Amino acid sequence: MFTIVSEKNSMRRLLVIMVLGTMLAVSACQENAPKAEAPKAEAPKAEAAKNTTAAPAPAAAPAAKAMSIGVVDEERLYEESTLGVTANKLLQELNAKLQQELQQFQETKKDNATEADADSFRKAVQTYQEIMRSAQMQIFEQMRARVTEAISNYRQQQGLELILSKENALAYGAQADITEGVLAAVNAMPADDLKGPELKASNNLFDAAPAQ
Repeated sequence: MFTIVSEKNSMRRLLVIMVLGTMLAVSACQENAPKAEAPKAEAPKAEAAKNTTAAPAPAAAPAAKAMSIGVVDEERLYEESTLGVTANKLLQELNAKLQQELQQFQETKKDNATEADADSFRKAVQTYQEIMRSAQMQIFEQMRARVTEAISNYRQQQGLELILSKENALAYGAQADITEGVLAAVNAMPADDLKGPELKASNNLFDAAPAQ
């Protein structure tokens, strides 16, 4: 009887030990099992940035191109250039020749001048003035055509939009003054073929008149 009870008790102990062992094993497995992490919710802004295509930045408006302007001293172009020097020389030579004719006539008639001589002298002076005025205009027109061409070429070469005469500019900075550059361009133009008016065949101021 005692044996049976003892065996029954042993069986109960064994069952308890097995149950406890199973429970401990299950508990240990549960503790050692990897824990599933809950999915992390992305921040709303990040999600929006992820799912939304970034709009391209608006193109910047093109900057307005500044107008490039040059200012030139025309007086220097006509006085200091090779053209100006050549033109002045032609006029001086013509003036000296005509003045010499007037002086020679006065010397010849100074002791016995008549009213007719005085009248001839007045007409000669008038002719002299007309010849000189015609010469100035004719030579100036030739010069102006070449100066204008030189200025136009310089403007294109330098990429300028506008060139103003110094006399027409109210105010400007030193960098806008392009006189030296334009003067060099004018000096590159031919000057040795400038011509003044020719006197008629007699080559005498008292019989000559400016050629038409």
